[in-house]
Formats: sequence, C-alpha cells, structure tokens
Amino acid sequence: MAKSQNSSTALGVAGAEKLSGEGAILFKSQAGSIKHLQGSYVTTDEIKNILSLAPVGCDDLEMLELIEPETEYLPAMDDRISLGKEKNEKANQELADIAMWALGRDSVSNSEIMKLFHMSKRAKSVIDKLFKMGIIGEYITNQSRKVLPLTIDDLSPETVAFLEQYGYDEAKIRGVLNAKSAICICN
Repeated sequence: MAKSQNSSTALGVAGAEKLSGEGAILFKSQAGSIKHLQGSYVTTDEIKNILSLAPVGCDDLEMLELIEPETEYLPAMDDRISLGKEKNEKANQELADIAMWALGRDSVSNSEIMKLFHMSKRAKSVIDKLFKMGIIGEYITNQSRKVLPLTIDDLSPETVAFLEQYGYDEAKIRGVLNAKSAICICN
C-alpha cells in the first residue's frame, strides 16, 4: 500500500509495489513514459567502505563523508515507525521459518515457497535471501535450487545467529540437518 501511494505521489502512477527487489526502480522520462530499470543495490556499509578509500593526499575528507538520512520524525509518524518495525520483525521471522524448512530439504523452488508459505512475488525475494545466507545454491535454468549445508558448520555464523534470534537454537538447526542426512542415508 505505502509503495503504491509513494509511487503515485512521485510518478503519478502506481507500480512500485510490483518491483522485484533490491536495485529495482521505476523511472519516468521527460516524455512521461514509465520504465522499469534494474540497477545495482549498494548498502550504506558498502558506501562507507568505498568512502574510506579516499584518494591519497585528499585533504578535504568532509566532501567524501556519507550524509545519513534525517532521523527526526513528526510525532504523528511514530505509529507508522512502530508498525514498520513490527512488519520487519514479522518478515524476518517468516524468513527464519522458511530457512529452517529449506535446511530440511535437498532442494527448494520458488513455486514451493509460493505454495507452502502463501506468498506471490515475495517468494523471489526470499529465494534471493536464502542464496545470500548460503542456504541454497545458484540459479541454474528453471530447476529447483540445491540446499547446500549438510551440517551446522556449513552455515555462516551470521546465518546461525539470525536463526537463533528468531527462535531456532543450534540444537534445532542440528536436528533439522541430521534428520535430512538420515533420510538421505536410508534412500
């Protein structure tokens, strides 16, 4: 809803709610036509890292500083901020649940996530996040994506910490991976 309203306000048409993920943008030309563009997504940390690589002899480092977005909000915005945090927590919990489900499988597909977790276009974003977490392999044609970790040691510490934050301790993670291994050995 918010993306649709933001899109309507900025461009005069809805459509931002249909964007596929990080780096996706809608562009309105001077002629008024709307185009979908895919750019690189650069995080604030990546920008800071680039800015820390200032040219040798550059005396005016203030020119290279990253300007942080304004963090003061109007009192009426406080409720929206709280709702945004709750929505983010819910999305992270959902991602953790899907990650644990995926760890118990040999492969995962976009359509399985869409069907089992009742989502549509968000499934692609979840697949991308599972890939970034090191849970699934790269995209190869339209095949299911291979689940990579066989043991908890195959998961990054960040992924384990994320899963723990959302209710899955090391014992539960090991249990899911061990159950998958037991099924593989029996077959």
